[in-house]
Amino acid sequence: MSHLTHPPAASHDLVVIGGGSGGLAAAKAAARLGASVVMIERAELGGTCVNRGCTPKKLMWSAAAQQQSLREMAKVGLIDRPHLDFAALRRRSDAKIDRLNRHFEEELQQAGVRLLRATAEIGEAGQVHAGGDVFQPGKLLLATGARPRALDIPGGDLAVTSDDVFHWTDLPGRLLIIGGGYIGCEFASIFAALGSEVQLMTDSDRLLEQFHAPAIDCVQAGLEKQGMTIEFGCKPVQIDFNGTMFKVSFDDGSIQYADRVIAAIGRVPNTDNMGPGLQGIAHANTGALAIDEHFQTSIPGIYAIGDVADRLPLTPVATRDGACFAAQHFGAGADQVNLDLVPQSAYTIPPVAQVGSMSEGQDDGEVIANLANDALDDGTAANSFVARAICDGRLSGIALVNHAAPEMIAPFAALLASGASADDLAAVTGVHPSFGEETVGP
Repeated sequence: MSHLTHPPAASHDLVVIGGGSGGLAAAKAAARLGASVVMIERAELGGTCVNRGCTPKKLMWSAAAQQQSLREMAKVGLIDRPHLDFAALRRRSDAKIDRLNRHFEEELQQAGVRLLRATAEIGEAGQVHAGGDVFQPGKLLLATGARPRALDIPGGDLAVTSDDVFHWTDLPGRLLIIGGGYIGCEFASIFAALGSEVQLMTDSDRLLEQFHAPAIDCVQAGLEKQGMTIEFGCKPVQIDFNGTMFKVSFDDGSIQYADRVIAAIGRVPNTDNMGPGLQGIAHANTGALAIDEHFQTSIPGIYAIGDVADRLPLTPVATRDGACFAAQHFGAGADQVNLDLVPQSAYTIPPVAQVGSMSEGQDDGEVIANLANDALDDGTAANSFVARAICDGRLSGIALVNHAAPEMIAPFAALLASGASADDLAAVTGVHPSFGEETVGP
């Protein structure tokens, strides 16, 4: 008599590996459409965005932006020198995230999704092994996200990543950040505003390369007004620690010292160590999984969304793609969201936001003094910026730098989608005095 080494496979319409923004959206939507759904997640629900990304970063940024404003008011004698309890900020942020984690679990239960806390492995026959169970999915959806890229130099493991920063309970006196992308620039802004002495080093020739260059010139000027030092065209080659201070050596011969070092050199999609069932799966040039318009990978029956897939690695895209996947495979169908109409923003101080193409019909934009804040300006307040691109008489792109930029950019995306003309923008006025009035009118 033979003995089974594994329990018999349970059949489900959909097995989702990964409980981040995309996986949650897909699982809930598919279950509400009548599919039997299992979600497998080995860590906290909410993925990077909620636990190690957008949410804790935005909470830190909000406090930092307030602290920057208070510091400016103190310098012109309107208030006493402000004090921030960073440990208290960390506790409030952790409590917010804990509430979100529990909320996501409740939503899965209400939708009828089975949640399994385990590490998943995909077998050669397409079966999914997790927590002692075996599943035979009708469709398998990978929503495993991405992780910070490691700094591959001697002593590189001495640098922390964004995952670690959100556990800090105190502020570093001197902070060195390696990398000039989203994460590096956002942390540089946040910690400079909170009171750290910040130095940012990047091997690129400018910051935030995916944004309109004149807009980033304005951002950089604002960062430097905050007191931080920015160096370009240099790569770290070694990190040492003497028990008190970090020493970072660069390829140009320079040496920097800091209390803490953050490596912010990009992210790597989590496509590895998932079992033999993914052997030979096709990757895009980004390192993420190549997918078609129905989110299918090169292996039939296996699909991918979120940061593990070759789409924009943004939470709103993952969420929309999750709902779209469910509608395509278990509902009446849907089209993938148009990535050309997806706004992007970096939460520097002030933040930059952009949507559409700035490559055709662009102007260099205009740097704008913040008239509404002049009375509080101690000389270090950053300016704002606006640039519009007009192609064939239609708005084709816009770039904004202002505290309100992330809130304003979505309506401009709607204007792009509706085919708004230059005359449409010229016909309206904004509220005075405000940054908004600079974005419309002739």
